[in-house]
Amino acid sequence: GWGAIEPAAGSSSPAGSAAAAEEGGPLDGSGGVPEHSGKVGLSNLGNTCFMASMLQSLAAVAPLREYFTSGAYERELNAENRDGTQGQLARSYAALMRQMWFGPSSVVSPREFKLVLGRHAPQFLGYSQHDSHELCNFVVDALHEDVNRVRKKPYVENFEASGEPDGTIAKQVLQRHRQREDSQVSDLVQGLFKSQVICPVCEKVSITMDPYKSISLPLGAAGMRVVHATLRRADGSMRRLSLSLERSGTIEALLSEAADQVGLPRGRLVACEVFEHKVHKFFTPSHELERLYNGDFIFLYDVGEDVDFCAPSAAGDAP
Repeated sequence: GWGAIEPAAGSSSPAGSAAAAEEGGPLDGSGGVPEHSGKVGLSNLGNTCFMASMLQSLAAVAPLREYFTSGAYERELNAENRDGTQGQLARSYAALMRQMWFGPSSVVSPREFKLVLGRHAPQFLGYSQHDSHELCNFVVDALHEDVNRVRKKPYVENFEASGEPDGTIAKQVLQRHRQREDSQVSDLVQGLFKSQVICPVCEKVSITMDPYKSISLPLGAAGMRVVHATLRRADGSMRRLSLSLERSGTIEALLSEAADQVGLPRGRLVACEVFEHKVHKFFTPSHELERLYNGDFIFLYDVGEDVDFCAPSAAGDAP
């Protein structure tokens, strides 16, 4: 997902911005002079922070931004392309980028861009919240089609790989793809997904590569977290531990940190969850800390000697 970007101080409130946009009133120039080129906020037009975050992200892609702010895109405008917006979104986007990077105000309204966008993508009409990634996909595809160097798209057969190296397959796929889709936008923000299928009967390997312009990636929670656990020593004594760990870590890291705190060999410790005074679940060393909740009762047991511990997922699974 794309993170929301809050408007800069001095920008209009959501309700006021939406009303001004509907009335066509000015929204620019109210935030003072930018500290440096590009350091601007985008005023909300209702609940349009999803659009602001997407535009700020695209604006940070320097080669793409410079292609539009320099006017180089105008030489490649494809107003006849029925798959695009007849160049309207490209012109509006270029004007907005110039305003953000070379304008006199630290607060910029994307109002004109929003109007052109709604004209060609009715799903984004109005001032409701939408998905930033969905909007990004539409905008990047529309910009590509508006400056597509191919004026008449021919029929092109897919490349059938037959044991060639990945580099050869990629080259053949891109050559065919560019016969229909060829623009500076795709040159900058395009890659290939590789997929491989092996027939379980004849063991034939089928490899395909498909172009993409954006992908969704899971974002792990950054930073540290504190996990509270209770250590039960071999002699029956108990000790409460507070362990500072990477959020993306595993039980292995928890056990290592606990062992360092109490001066025990790591191999003598096993971890489990206790629920209603009973062992509910044992944890393997590879168990992710993100799957532990703050209310869980985590116990560490000193088993007295080093063990190669392979835990069942729950106590009831044990033989």
